[in-house]
Amino acid sequence: MSFFKIFILSIALLFCACSNFNTQLKRLQSTSAMERCEAIYWLYFNVKTETSKKLLVDALEKDQSMLVRSMAARIMALEGKAEYIPLLEKALNDSSPLVRMEAIQSLGSLKSKSSIPLLTELLLKDTDIHVRLKALKSIQYMQAEEDIIPVLIDSLEDQEPSVRFQALLLLEKSTKVKLGSDKETWKKWHQTNLPK
Repeated sequence: MSFFKIFILSIALLFCACSNFNTQLKRLQSTSAMERCEAIYWLYFNVKTETSKKLLVDALEKDQSMLVRSMAARIMALEGKAEYIPLLEKALNDSSPLVRMEAIQSLGSLKSKSSIPLLTELLLKDTDIHVRLKALKSIQYMQAEEDIIPVLIDSLEDQEPSVRFQALLLLEKSTKVKLGSDKETWKKWHQTNLPK
């Protein structure tokens, strides 16, 4: 292939890429949450720049759609950068359970052990069962059950049976002890088996 043909082909590809970039920027202004999700996804994975990073952060912090905010949290986990941890921790307070769940899962994927106190708080206080279960699973994924045994024991009295069940499974897994689901029995065991 001649230099001229390669040059023309390169310009054509560049024009297509720029055109698509501008198209995606316009889609960010769409009234459709799905279009904004697709645009954020395309921009982030096809244009690795500070601009695309800022658009991702803005999507998590400012978009009115829980779908867009949750997609932004998921992309942050896929990117795998610890610099997103403070943003994801902030998203744990989002009004949408879906966004909180994605932020929890992303923190778990990033193995952010510094976030365990916040996940523990969600486990104990969040009103949404799915958020509490996601917090339990992220703590398990980070292999941090030992750090929160007292919280797991308290979760044996959660109002939701599935949270109680998951807490019991994590207790048994992390302690290698089977004491049933009685909170007081576990408390006594924990008091006598605290690390010295």
